[in-house]
Amino acid sequence: MTEFAKAKALCIGIAKYAGSPLPSSVTNDARDVAALLADPAFCGYPANDVHLLLDGGATKATIEAELAWLATCAAPDETVAIFFSGHGAQLSNGADAEGCLLPVDFDPADVRGSSITGKQLTAALNAIKAQRVALFLDACHAGATGEPKSIAALPAGLAARDYEALAQGSGRVVMASSRPNEVSWALNGMSNSVFTDALLRALRGEAALRGDGLVRVFEVFHYIADRVPALEPRQHPIFKAADMDQNFPLALYRGGTKSAAQPARVLPREDRWWQALEAVVCKIYPAGPNDSEIWSRAGGDISQLKSSQNARGAWHNALNALRLGGGGPGISVQGFVEAVAADFPANKEIEELKAL
Repeated sequence: MTEFAKAKALCIGIAKYAGSPLPSSVTNDARDVAALLADPAFCGYPANDVHLLLDGGATKATIEAELAWLATCAAPDETVAIFFSGHGAQLSNGADAEGCLLPVDFDPADVRGSSITGKQLTAALNAIKAQRVALFLDACHAGATGEPKSIAALPAGLAARDYEALAQGSGRVVMASSRPNEVSWALNGMSNSVFTDALLRALRGEAALRGDGLVRVFEVFHYIADRVPALEPRQHPIFKAADMDQNFPLALYRGGTKSAAQPARVLPREDRWWQALEAVVCKIYPAGPNDSEIWSRAGGDISQLKSSQNARGAWHNALNALRLGGGGPGISVQGFVEAVAADFPANKEIEELKAL
């Protein structure tokens, strides 16, 4: 088995909150989980079915749209993984407390109206037809130094009853990074948050395995539950499930195996990334793809590009071809960006695009 074909994933990471930013490890979390799931050498999800939302791309509207995509496209016999790393908050206290996940554009003056509430998230999960759904919540982060961050004086994290509601239904599993009265930590020297570091290790195969080539949900949580408090004693992950009669598989276990028949694929970039790349190259190569022969130097073939009456149109056609896998047999997205970066090593916009 070289692909976990019947699987879809949505990974969300938000660090650049206005007024209450989080460590860079938070966006690393979502990026790394998405890349690992889509890697044919490890988890084997179809790359086109792993969607990634980071920072400015993770608005309330885009998150809702991606959850709707899962509801529309995930078939009953598929596995769905949803990962969120960012701020969580409780909208009220007491037995009837309700929590929420905060998109990048939430409004502190109207947290309920501008967030993804526990009830809304539960309804979105219930709309997904897949019979195997795993929700990973690495919410309410704090750095290893300093005090835990809070939003608008609200208690951090989701409420206990939110976890219960989210786990209702056959084949629904929720793994949360910490108890409702705890925060989730990002330790100095680690590129990922503590919970996500454990999740990545489990998915790479450090969790107990049956030897059937699959990574299963119970083994993943058992590994996380042991590793997280060993690294950070103030944090204890929780597991919620209802009507669970199967230790269902989350992904393939291929252990980093490369296949000559199936080379590693690059996770698709978002529309926003391509728009930013087009804006940059139009500025630094104003004559178009032939400017400084950048296209050919990156391995592209100018003769394969559509003609245009102006340089901006030429760049749009060229990047669209590249996005679709064309533009010449020797050019790739990574190779093109690296060639541009070599021409303009001090350009911060290019460096940011390389990091995404």
